[in-house]
Amino acid sequence: MNIKRFYHSPIKQPIIEISGTEAHHITNVMRLSPGTQIEIFDGLGTLAKGVIGTTSKKMVIIEISDLQKLQQRQTGKVTIVASIAKTDRFDWLISKCTELGVDRICPAIFDRTVKQPKNPKIIDRFNNLAISAAKQCKSLFIPEIDRPAPLESIIAKLKQEQPNAWLITGSLEKDTKNIKQIISETTPPDYIAIIGPEGGITEAENQMLSDNNSTGIKLTNTILRTETAAIAIATILCTARDQY
Repeated sequence: MNIKRFYHSPIKQPIIEISGTEAHHITNVMRLSPGTQIEIFDGLGTLAKGVIGTTSKKMVIIEISDLQKLQQRQTGKVTIVASIAKTDRFDWLISKCTELGVDRICPAIFDRTVKQPKNPKIIDRFNNLAISAAKQCKSLFIPEIDRPAPLESIIAKLKQEQPNAWLITGSLEKDTKNIKQIISETTPPDYIAIIGPEGGITEAENQMLSDNNSTGIKLTNTILRTETAAIAIATILCTARDQY
């Protein structure tokens, strides 16, 4: 039986009260009735099994029968710092990076980032995309998604929070190492992968990254769109990490 999975946080036994979008999805979209068995995940590694109790227009009561908890990854974390692209393209980046198992996504504003209209609910949008992708791929984790911020402030914050992470930056320079050359063949370290805008990284940004010991890496001989490069790097890093 294909048991439907929904999102709610926090998950507490023995009863969960679900409202908002997920309640609407349960009752009006999926049209699930009381007594139906479903799964609930919180994006932090918890998976609960339960049955639908009472329902109303705005609330669904779930009676929890079983709860399991996976520990969050301690090593091999992958953070993607990517220049913000047009809405639908960055949406795709969020969804695919979630499927791949990226741990954190930092939308970055580079000097050459195309200006985007202000959206005070942009993080809600990104989180909803990540939740939807996690449901589809059966992941119990959704990535931490930061608010858009200037590149330099993001790097300073990440260096403070992950001092041992390996910074790598997508580059088209001829003497740049291929990404396969820098991947650890033992227990993988944490990686912070930086992907600039299609207009390229400025000399000042490149110097700032160099001052922070970022290693330039190469993917292909072609110029990739921001979201393509981000997903390519995420694929390589997450695949290599998950082999251990």
